[in-house]
Amino acid sequence: MAYETGWRANKQSGEISWSDSWVDGSNFQQLKGQGAVDSSFDSAFNALTKSDSDVDDDGAWVTLKQTPGAGATEDAKALAAKWQAAGYDVRIQDLEGAEGTTQADIAVREGSGVDAPVDEGPMEMSPEYANAKARVAQYREDMLSGSHAEELFGGKEADNFMEKYKLRLGEKLENGNYLKSTDPKYADD
Repeated sequence: MAYETGWRANKQSGEISWSDSWVDGSNFQQLKGQGAVDSSFDSAFNALTKSDSDVDDDGAWVTLKQTPGAGATEDAKALAAKWQAAGYDVRIQDLEGAEGTTQADIAVREGSGVDAPVDEGPMEMSPEYANAKARVAQYREDMLSGSHAEELFGGKEADNFMEKYKLRLGEKLENGNYLKSTDPKYADD
C-alpha cells in the first residue's frame, strides 16, 4: 500500500505527512502501521464504517472513533498506539483545543503489511566513496602528525603524498569494497 500524500492539502493546516510515531501537539497526523496486520483485529476492523469526519474521506479509511470533550487527545493517542502496533495505518484529526472545538477523530486502514526493515549488516560503499574516504584519512593523518606543516614550512623533505595515499587506499579497499580498519586510530573514518 502506498503512503500517498495529499490529505488535508486544501485545508488551512496544509498537507499532512506520514510519521512512524505520535507527534505531541500536532492536530493532524498520519502514522504508518508497524509490521504485518494482526489478524486478531480483523473482526473489529470489519465492523468499522465511514463517518461525517473528513478523517476517513478517501480510500480504504474507516472511522475508528470520534471522541468529543476533554481528554479526547489522550484517548486518541492510546488508540493510535494500539492499532499502529497491530499493523494498521492510523489517521488522527485531533481538534481538542484547535479550531474552537474539543473533539478527536481517528481513522484506520490496513497497513502495508511490511515488517520493519531488517538490518542487513554493514553497507558496502562504492569505490569512489571509499577512494574519497582514503584521501581524507591520509590528509587527517598528515595534519595530525604535523607532517603536512613540516612539508609546507620546511624542516622536512616532502613525503610522497601519492605513495602514502595508495598505501592507505590499499588498506581500505579490497576488490572495490570498503573495509573498516581494525586500527583504533581510524575509528572515526
